[in-house]
Amino acid sequence: MIELKNLCLAYGSHLVLDDLTATWSVPGIHGIAGLNGAGKTTLFNAVAGYKNPVSGTLQFCKRDLVKEDVFFLETSPYFYPNITGNEYLSLFSQTRYHFDGKQLSEVFQLPLDDLIDHYSTGMKKKLAIMAMLKKDKPIYLLDEPFNGLDLESNHVLEILLTLLKERGKTILISSHILDPLLRICDDIHLLKGGKLEQNFSKDNFENVEQALFGELAQKAKAVIERAL
Repeated sequence: MIELKNLCLAYGSHLVLDDLTATWSVPGIHGIAGLNGAGKTTLFNAVAGYKNPVSGTLQFCKRDLVKEDVFFLETSPYFYPNITGNEYLSLFSQTRYHFDGKQLSEVFQLPLDDLIDHYSTGMKKKLAIMAMLKKDKPIYLLDEPFNGLDLESNHVLEILLTLLKERGKTILISSHILDPLLRICDDIHLLKGGKLEQNFSKDNFENVEQALFGELAQKAKAVIERAL
């Protein structure tokens, strides 16, 4: 299990994670849904060890969670200028027993000999995913991984994440795009105001959209009706 207990994290005087507690099964695919500013990226920074919480504990399989347990795929990874896709991948040491970059690049339709400067946003995201796959970690954090990907690549990513789960990995995905989460996640947690307010299992996924967008939809409709 991954267990977060009473986690608090602040930027200056602004409390972003507020006494957050969560438990995630291992292995599994767990979705974190929330509107912009809900604290999704901050939560992942805490789990990845990039930001130290003010208080609280993080445990993995009844021991302290450490950086070495985690690979964090950020929303917009940094890429050095004037290097090719292959050169970028070479910056990541391989800890996975088997990794065939050529076959993966064909699945992702990614020209690894081209300069990354010429890549689209989606191509850069796919390259970062390939780099992630070189690392054999028990936990993968993916922050908005579906952003910038076309429909075909989204489907490939869903297949990939499901396979990682089948091989014993645990994946936490943050997204404001619900459809992929509804298809592949074991559960979805709603993050709001720095707290995980609700947890939805597969048998009540139909309630996620209303919980996430219900209040926003009502306010938006009222404003639009007055404006038009």
